[in-house]
Amino acid sequence: MSKSKAAGSSGQDEPQRMVAFNWNAKIKSKIVEQEEDICWAIALAHSLEGTFNSGDQEVELSFDDIVYQLYGDKDTHKKARDSSDRKLATRINKAYKNVQVKGIAQRRYCPYTVENRSSRKEVKRLANQRHKYDCLFIAKFESKEKVNEKTLLSDLQHQPIVGVLDSTPNFLKFMGKGIYTVEVPRAEKEQNLHCVVIVDWGEEHGKKFWVVRNSYGENWGDKGIGKLQMGPTHCSSIFLEYYYATKESCSLAKPDRE
Repeated sequence: MSKSKAAGSSGQDEPQRMVAFNWNAKIKSKIVEQEEDICWAIALAHSLEGTFNSGDQEVELSFDDIVYQLYGDKDTHKKARDSSDRKLATRINKAYKNVQVKGIAQRRYCPYTVENRSSRKEVKRLANQRHKYDCLFIAKFESKEKVNEKTLLSDLQHQPIVGVLDSTPNFLKFMGKGIYTVEVPRAEKEQNLHCVVIVDWGEEHGKKFWVVRNSYGENWGDKGIGKLQMGPTHCSSIFLEYYYATKESCSLAKPDRE
């Protein structure tokens, strides 16, 4: 028997769920193929998209713009892979701070795409148009480097969340609608850290799980969405850290011309 948590929780430890906005339904509608080592940018764009879209306006944000604003216009995604800030937490924090200053371009106005990123001249020309269009800015963001699942459940009531976990070979190959049991995180030097967007939670057959949107495309989980079993206790999480910005901190504005 499967139980949905969308209308609230019957457990004492779990918070009441919001029913005004279904993160899962919104996020399920668009799946973007994973690109090597930029899961942090994809997750950040999708999480802020879901957060902002819980209001009266809707945007589709560009993860290409996030990467470009951090690493420039020449072989942008290669730079992101080969840069000195190899630690994932460093990249995520840099990216959030950059959104505070420069914002994220909307995809329909974004000058940097898969199609044109190989042309440095074209990208520079289009970059000069960025200031004409509204970008999404955040006033602040929250980071939790010691994860308590009870706190994570509470934070998830209000917005999607960027979660970081250890991506093992089995995790990469996960397919189907079942609940995936995440392996215990490996020793730090062996970890392959990966970002997903935590969009919901639920319970089936007595097993509680997180619903996440991955960035591997439709050939992972159930068309890009997966159920990951929660840790055995509130203090034992499958996530090593997580990040989010609130709806109140998000706004649209035109960026400064560079």
